[in-house]
Amino acid sequence: MWVERINAYYQYSVLWEEPGRPSVRAREVHYSADGSDREYIYSAPILQLRGDYLEWDSVLKEAIYYLNDSPGPVSLRELYSDPLQNDDYTWSSVKSEQEQYDELGNIRNRYVFSEPMKGPDGTWASAGAESYDYSESGEITLEVIYHVPAFSNDGVLQAPESINRNWDGDSLVEETIFSLPLQTPAGDWQSVPEERLYSVDGWTELSYYSAPLLATDGTWESLVVRMETTYDTGGTAVLIQSEPLQATSGEWQSVMVSTSWSEPSGYSNDAVFSEPLQQSDGNWVSVMESSSRTWEDGSSQSITYTDPLQNDDGSWTSVRDEERNYSDGTMASIATYAAPQKPSNGFWGTSYLSRTIWSGSNRTELDYSSLLEAPDGSFVTSVTKAKRAYDGSTLQTEWLYASPYLDEYDTWTTYIRRVNYHSRGCYTTYSQNGSILTDTCQ
Repeated sequence: MWVERINAYYQYSVLWEEPGRPSVRAREVHYSADGSDREYIYSAPILQLRGDYLEWDSVLKEAIYYLNDSPGPVSLRELYSDPLQNDDYTWSSVKSEQEQYDELGNIRNRYVFSEPMKGPDGTWASAGAESYDYSESGEITLEVIYHVPAFSNDGVLQAPESINRNWDGDSLVEETIFSLPLQTPAGDWQSVPEERLYSVDGWTELSYYSAPLLATDGTWESLVVRMETTYDTGGTAVLIQSEPLQATSGEWQSVMVSTSWSEPSGYSNDAVFSEPLQQSDGNWVSVMESSSRTWEDGSSQSITYTDPLQNDDGSWTSVRDEERNYSDGTMASIATYAAPQKPSNGFWGTSYLSRTIWSGSNRTELDYSSLLEAPDGSFVTSVTKAKRAYDGSTLQTEWLYASPYLDEYDTWTTYIRRVNYHSRGCYTTYSQNGSILTDTCQ
């Protein structure tokens, strides 16, 4: 029989004909003013103990949520387990499956629950086992697999993620593999990433994570310690991070150890970083130690850096110490840098001290001034002398420069004041505006 109440109809199953004895619910339909009606379907009658006597009851078997009026298109359907008896001899049911639909009736999400488990309070519960999101065409776009659930300290059944996959049609876009379940100090269960695959048009990235780390907020986390990227061109890149370090704030951090990038064309780019350094603000960093690069034509460059230097603000840096360039396997140029200094802005800097450039059998040597502080606080140097030799030994020409000065744009500059032509035994001198003052070569 049906019993009408405000905005709802309740259907009860009749178990006996004795007057005044209620029967158990079999079905409910709730009508909402906004049109989102609901329907609940209950199990067959079951006998349970209530205090000192037995009574009939029923438990939820299915819940249906409509997009609008009932009956009509369904937005959400929930299925429940068979009746389960709790420790207090009452009966209950737990979710076993859940499906969500769009307005066209296409399934958009499906959630499968674990087998029921009885908690410490003697009642039954279930947690996630699998979850799927679907596109409008019915293809899986998201797949989540959960670990076997366990009860938290406060009695909540929890199932951390085990695998998380994102799909684009038949193509796997992203896959994250999680650790085994970890219990927090508060007693909750969670998992952290161990490996992550990410693939889009043109490249694929594979990340490896550290061992689980307990964060200051009492949850677990992990950090990327290695990342490998492959490109459709055949190129590869590898980033290696340090093992996690705890900052003064308690935050876990990792810093760069090395990077490398190579292409089948012959291009490569590599860098090595210093040991981790803690700044005055308590955070960890690393600074450049060396770098090298090779181009497709075989030319290459290598740069070495100074030992780490601490700036006035407590941060760390390194500056160039030497730079070498090669062409066809032979030295093309070499540059040395002045000993680093700290200008008025408190940040270490340097610039050229000397350079030697080879071009065939010719060699050009450049000497530079001492470090000059620019108005912006950076350091520069200015050429003071240049020499060109033939066959690596015979001095041909020598350029001498005036002492550097600040021009009207507050930029350090200089000019050639004399050129010695050793091969001819003569010289020429110049004024600041470039006019010839003396010329013994006439």
